[in-house]
Amino acid sequence: MTPMSSRGWRALQRPVAGVAIARRPLQPTRRCLRAFATEATLDGELKPSNYGQPLFQSHPHLLRPHELTPGIPVEEYEQRRRLLMENLSNDSIVVSIAAPIKYMSGNIFYKFRQASDFWYLTGFEEPDAAVILEKTSTSRGYRMTLFSNGKDSLKEKWEGARTSFNDALSIFKADDARSIQSFPSQLKSLASLYSNTYIDIPNSASKRSPRTAKSLLRYLSPPVQPKSEYETVVESLSASRRHDLAPHVAKLRAIKSEREQQVMRAAADMSGRSLAKANLLTMPKTADADGHSSFTDHAIYLPWDIRKCNRSSF
Repeated sequence: MTPMSSRGWRALQRPVAGVAIARRPLQPTRRCLRAFATEATLDGELKPSNYGQPLFQSHPHLLRPHELTPGIPVEEYEQRRRLLMENLSNDSIVVSIAAPIKYMSGNIFYKFRQASDFWYLTGFEEPDAAVILEKTSTSRGYRMTLFSNGKDSLKEKWEGARTSFNDALSIFKADDARSIQSFPSQLKSLASLYSNTYIDIPNSASKRSPRTAKSLLRYLSPPVQPKSEYETVVESLSASRRHDLAPHVAKLRAIKSEREQQVMRAAADMSGRSLAKANLLTMPKTADADGHSSFTDHAIYLPWDIRKCNRSSF
């Protein structure tokens, strides 16, 4: 197809007899083309992000330097792990597993929510991940191995960015970062070296089945190793050497740090302001016979400035 000449373009803009033209055609300027698009840069680097979750390096408007999650610095996650290991007996390891992706139907998945205990100890927000903490006699008190999917350029085009193993070491302060593929074999070898294994299955496991180590087989989804290897790992976790991790993490979570209190206050303030503004903008339906109307009898329309979460206040 040959390009249209300037004379032909002007001819198309001329009024046609008997046809009312509302306005002149818009010229295709760069400003017009970018009207409904966003373009974000950070130190000359274009999005998408190189990380599997918002970090200061990719989202400086949401997090401050040294924060791993909004309002919580990386040092606090380090302190949580250290306090946990100090409260456990010697010759112990901790195994915590990330939440899996849950699907509505087929390939349609729900919005991902990380397992609470795993997130509390690591701040890592990606699925198909695990962490092993080994109690040691070093000044740190433990050794941390973080398992994740790592970078995969092909899958990241469809599933979003992932955190690399090198970033897991530098940002999340792991001593070792490995593929989730190696998690079963690593757990098998470490379980045989320690007398106490503290393991917890996230709350999304079936409530009809007891919390046993064999639930681990169903929780690593999709399976990354043959099922027979998982069964070998489970057999190594005998009942006498296996302990529930949840009560120990719950003791730490019961007492909130100053940073956690600040985040809770900020969340409460945002919720209160949004609710108050929603009440002012409420559009009531027909009033009740007595002249009273309840909050549930209103058709509430929340504009975007209320619904958006201003997380920068954290």
